[in-house]
Amino acid sequence: MQTLVTEVAAGFGVAIAPYCVRKLYSEGCHFIKLSDVLTQIPVLLQIKKADTNAAVNAFVEIALNAELSIEY
Repeated sequence: MQTLVTEVAAGFGVAIAPYCVRKLYSEGCHFIKLSDVLTQIPVLLQIKKADTNAAVNAFVEIALNAELSIEY
């Protein structure tokens, strides 16, 4: 999450993150609480193409298998 905040502070865009991220202050970031949001937000999973980390690969497999059961 710190990387996310740092990238936003560097001007790479905006992000939607859990409320607790507001404690990771970075100069240039403004945190705005969203409420009653009905808009669907796509979730992406990014990994290195040649990742050999067993924990990462297991997480990816679980995430991909759960894709259809994730409520939109």
